[in-house]
Amino acid sequence: MLDPTVLHIVKKWRDEAALAAHFANPHMAAFGAAIAGTDFTIIEAIKYHADDGAPVM
Repeated sequence: MLDPTVLHIVKKWRDEAALAAHFANPHMAAFGAAIAGTDFTIIEAIKYHADDGAPVM
């Protein structure tokens, strides 16, 4: 069931350095400031290692 109060964000980075650069980017500080006055709560953050994918069939 879809829950209109849940926000899923999915992103993919090329490597750990790109992920670290993402979190150091000023837009992440702006995002944090923007949600600071809300009821937004990070319930779960999961990091997966993935390849570039391939067709299923």
